[in-house]
Amino acid sequence: MSPRASAVAAERREGADKAPLAARIDALATIRMNPAITADALRQADDPWTNRAIVEPQAQAPAQRFLFARGDTPQHLRGTDLDNTVGFAMGMPPALPPGTSFAQVQAAVSRGELSLYGSGEHAAAVRVVTDQIRAVAGGDAARVTVLPVTYSSADTGPVRLPLFRVTGADGRERFVDNIGRAYDNFDDWRENNQLPPGSMAYPSGGHLIARPDGTVALEHDADGSRCHG
Repeated sequence: MSPRASAVAAERREGADKAPLAARIDALATIRMNPAITADALRQADDPWTNRAIVEPQAQAPAQRFLFARGDTPQHLRGTDLDNTVGFAMGMPPALPPGTSFAQVQAAVSRGELSLYGSGEHAAAVRVVTDQIRAVAGGDAARVTVLPVTYSSADTGPVRLPLFRVTGADGRERFVDNIGRAYDNFDDWRENNQLPPGSMAYPSGGHLIARPDGTVALEHDADGSRCHG
């Protein structure tokens, strides 16, 4: 390895230490539990947080949960149902009405009468996304599929982000990301999203598709390269 390459590799290894402790523990657990992750696989990238061998197994678990819990078929959402679906997918803590029991909250949510993200410190972040989804859908009702994206970098480790696929009345699919940006199609999101440098693992083609072995077909992007898994 040339001196320049060695310096770059050392810088990347130093950057890897910025990842949260929990992310490093999860990565070590992934390596220990997966015999397919060999020393050769780990050498495929200088930065472990962009290495497909580490990132993709951590992306597979949430992808399978979404596939088996919700499937790929769009959900018909309107009003508070859309608010709650988006807020939950974004991982935002709900704002519970004071003086109400869990059973009362659950009943009100199931009746479509209560938005858990209509107020509180996270309401604005959720509203930016729901407003964009409604704009893309052309009204209050929207057909939405939540797609889990795993972004990973030396600064963050693996982070789960939702991507919302919005199916119009004409069958056209557009996409809205977790900060409210809209994209004309999946390639538009893949090429023009504003995520920082790092790697991404996401459902292949913007759809949750089960492979014969029960896993979800994923794609992995790192440093401009794309791999299908």
